[in-house]
Amino acid sequence: MKLFIMLCLLIFTSSLLAKDNTRLTIKRAWDSKNDPDIIMLRYENRLHFLPSISKTPTPPWSDTYWPNKNGGIAFRWQTNSTPFNYKLKTAQEIAKMPDEELNLLSPAEKYDIAMGNYDYPTVQIERDRTTRHDEDWFGLCHAVAISSSQFLEPTTKKLNVTLPSGEIKKLTFYSSDIKALMAGYINQSFPKSWMAGQRCNEKEFNELIDECWDVNPGSFFILVTNLVGLMKETLIMDVDRNEEVWNSVIWGYNYKLTKKNSISPKAAKGTIKEVIVEMNINHAIGAAPQRTTVGNISKTTTYTFTLELDNKERILGGEWLTKNRPDFIWTTSVPNFTGYYQFINQLL
Repeated sequence: MKLFIMLCLLIFTSSLLAKDNTRLTIKRAWDSKNDPDIIMLRYENRLHFLPSISKTPTPPWSDTYWPNKNGGIAFRWQTNSTPFNYKLKTAQEIAKMPDEELNLLSPAEKYDIAMGNYDYPTVQIERDRTTRHDEDWFGLCHAVAISSSQFLEPTTKKLNVTLPSGEIKKLTFYSSDIKALMAGYINQSFPKSWMAGQRCNEKEFNELIDECWDVNPGSFFILVTNLVGLMKETLIMDVDRNEEVWNSVIWGYNYKLTKKNSISPKAAKGTIKEVIVEMNINHAIGAAPQRTTVGNISKTTTYTFTLELDNKERILGGEWLTKNRPDFIWTTSVPNFTGYYQFINQLL
C-alpha cells in the first residue's frame, strides 16, 4: 500500500548488498526523521530499564489486505467476484433473493443495503479507487493494521433490514465483512498518525538514499521496548525495506545482548560502548477472509543491530548489521467512525 495507499509482498533485496556487505555497518546517528520524539515525547532510553521480553495482553487479529486488483472491500470474497464485472442489485431484486444469497454480497454492498442506499456509494468509492490492473501489493494493509491494533476482533452480526417495499430481510455481516468496512472507512478518513523513519521508494537497496537505510535501529529499539515493553501497546512497521509497503502490527518481542569490544569511529557522539542486539519481533500477518473470527496469526522476524550507549547506558543510536530491517514504524490515534459510516460502531 503506498504510504497512504499502503499495502502488502516481499520483494527480493538488491544484489548490491550481496556484493558489499561491509557497507551495511556504516554508522549514522538518528536524525529528525528517525527521532523517537516523533512518536513518544517521554520515553525510557536507559538500556538496563528496558524489558528484554514482553507482549501485549491482546494480540492483534488477522485479515486480508483487501487487494485493489480485486476491488478492495467491494470484492465478493465468498464467490470471488469483483466489482469490475458484477451488476449491483436493485431493492426489488434484493427482495426476491434468499437470505443465504444476500449474505454472499461484498462488505460494501451489504453496508449500503443496511443503510437503505441503493445508489451504493460505498461500492462506487471502491470502483473509483481501484482497478484490476493495480499492482499485486496495492490494498488496505495500512488500514487493516490500524483496525487490528485499535479494536477487538469483530464477530458476526445479524440484522433485520427493512426494504422500501416494507419487506424485512435478514442480513448477516460476517467477521471479515466488518473488518473490511473498518479498513475502508479508515482509508478514507485517516486518523492522526506519527511515523519514525522514511519510506524507501527504490525497487532495490540504494546506499546513497537516506530513507533506504531505514529507521534507525536505536530509535526502533527504544520505541518497541517502550510501547510494547513498558506500556503494553502495539505499533506498526513496514516489514519490506524497499519500494513495496507491507504494514504489520508489532505485539511482542524478546532480545539478547552481546558485548561489542570496539566502538565504531562513526558512532554517535558521546558513545562509550556498543552492544550487539538480536531482537525477535512478533508481528501479525494476513489471513484469507472468513465468516468467523480467526484470531491472531503471526510470525517472528529476527533483526540484528548495534546500540550505541553513553556512560549511563542511555541509547544514542545504532546501526543495522544485516540486510533484514523494517523500513519505518508508526502509530495512530483511535479512529472515529462518523457520518454515513457511523453505523460501523453498531457492528463492533
